[in-house]
Amino acid sequence: MFRWGNDKFSHLGYRLFTFFYSERFDCYLFHYREGSYIPRHKDPSYGKRHYRFNIVLKKPKEGGDFICKKTILSLFNGRIMLFRADNSYHQITPITKGTRWLLSFGVRL
Repeated sequence: MFRWGNDKFSHLGYRLFTFFYSERFDCYLFHYREGSYIPRHKDPSYGKRHYRFNIVLKKPKEGGDFICKKTILSLFNGRIMLFRADNSYHQITPITKGTRWLLSFGVRL
């Protein structure tokens, strides 16, 4: 259930910790270094609706902007987001200065 991750994605950064993962629920702590980005994509849903609730714990000094056209909820200048990850294309622009820390909760209904 709890696991330190060393998943290195050349363009994504690191998944540092998996707090919880099941077929329906998950919770991750991500750390994105300078130069990291996430290309435009949709998350797999495995036949269910996949919702993500993201909390940006630390924003980078430059870059690292979350782009999603169909957000359900966005608070505090995009520091807290709720969106359908399976049907909404989303991405993070390249981090040009600093780092980004993200706490992400997922549910598949």
